Amino acid sequence: MNDRPEQHIFERYRDIVDDYDAFISALGRPLPLTVWANPHKTTPKTLRARLERDGYRVESIPGVPEGLKISNASKFGNRVEYRSGLLNIQEQVSMYPVILLDPQPGEAILDMCAAPGSKTMQIAGRMAQTGTIVANDRHINRMRSLRMNQERLGFINFTLTRGDASRFLPGRYRVFDRILADVPCTCEGTARKAGGLGFKPIDPKFRSELAVRQRRILIRALELVKVGGVVVYSTCTFAPEENEAVLHDALSRFGAHKVLFEKIDLPKVRFSPGLRQWNGQDFLSGIEAAARIYPHQNDSGGFFVAVLRRVEGSGRLS
Repeated sequence: MNDRPEQHIFERYRDIVDDYDAFISALGRPLPLTVWANPHKTTPKTLRARLERDGYRVESIPGVPEGLKISNASKFGNRVEYRSGLLNIQEQVSMYPVILLDPQPGEAILDMCAAPGSKTMQIAGRMAQTGTIVANDRHINRMRSLRMNQERLGFINFTLTRGDASRFLPGRYRVFDRILADVPCTCEGTARKAGGLGFKPIDPKFRSELAVRQRRILIRALELVKVGGVVVYSTCTFAPEENEAVLHDALSRFGAHKVLFEKIDLPKVRFSPGLRQWNGQDFLSGIEAAARIYPHQNDSGGFFVAVLRRVEGSGRLS
């Protein structure tokens, strides 16, 4: 096996990845271009036929009915299909949290850390221009990108807010049917965008501070979702400190009896279960229902996702 820099960076995950050599090899390959068809303007079948007529090699994305993988694309953002909003460019693995959120027409949805808005747009595309999507982010420059995507794709059923997700709607409880908490993270799962090379080691202090913020955001999401509603927690990192440990800490503080882990249902998508233990720390039972998606499993980036259903009525932190 070649002695590449990313081997040393990700060596800490050797014992938890199902095929570490394949994992490292995948990080060195270019990431395929993936898009989804905007249901407000076209269909996957129509879009695929249009792209294939222009010579593109197109295939469906497992688990994403509206998704398409394009093998021989370059400068795709200049194409009329993108500029006119027939499609949106989004990483394959980044589409799965919204599939699992399963937003329904007419519902009230919160995207807590929304910008630049790919997942927000994907949510909107599944709601038939009905219901309400609240797209929140703390960074004003990234919010501008979200607004531009909204206008290009033609969605009208959401509003934008700017603020700290961990303090969103202070004093309010059980407001939303579904909440996406795609939290800020160390982004290790995006290493393939740069061919896996040059990804710098993460400062443990920074990771620890980030995990505190992630926990607070997840707790606020659990407070804001209605009883019977769903919270999807996701990151694009491999680190258990930002994934299973955050779930464990947040649910231990919030009240694990108020939440059920839902089974991950992604047909034809390969993934590994959440960890029950890491570096001597045991995690709550049920965390294994979460999904760890590694780059080599589906020729994609990396992601972590858990689906939580609120089952108990006390809205406040225990």
